[in-house]
Amino acid sequence: LDEVTKDSKIAHFLYIAHMRRALTLAIFLHVRPSLSLYGSNILRTSARPMSENEPGRRVFRKASVSGEVYRAPSAGAPVVSLFTKEGCTLCDKVKDVLQSVSDEHPHDLVAVDINDEDNRIWFDKYKYDIPVLHLNGAYWAKHRLTAEGAKAALT
Repeated sequence: LDEVTKDSKIAHFLYIAHMRRALTLAIFLHVRPSLSLYGSNILRTSARPMSENEPGRRVFRKASVSGEVYRAPSAGAPVVSLFTKEGCTLCDKVKDVLQSVSDEHPHDLVAVDINDEDNRIWFDKYKYDIPVLHLNGAYWAKHRLTAEGAKAALT
């Protein structure tokens, strides 16, 4: 009997630890958890995201990164639009590459945050592809950019 009690306590402890991880994941993914008691070791979530208007729901919005990053010293320089979002490390690398060639090949750099409410069309189009670059309003590149590629396009 003592061994059974010990095993059930361990099983209960593991279940509680699993539920905490599952709920933390659900909160992170902004979904409503639908967990079954002892039924499964798999987190089941509903497909419907939690509504922003739901009682008790706090919505934390990250700051927008939209706006002018830098301008060329002369007017009439090409305009590069960088479709990005906060925390995009690949976007930071692309920005660094563009900044490094800006002296030789002057251009304006404008960031477009795909998470902004007024940029929903860009979110739908590029949510899995950022960073995406447009040159003078036309698609140019996505994911990565080399200095050579930037120089060739901006010439």
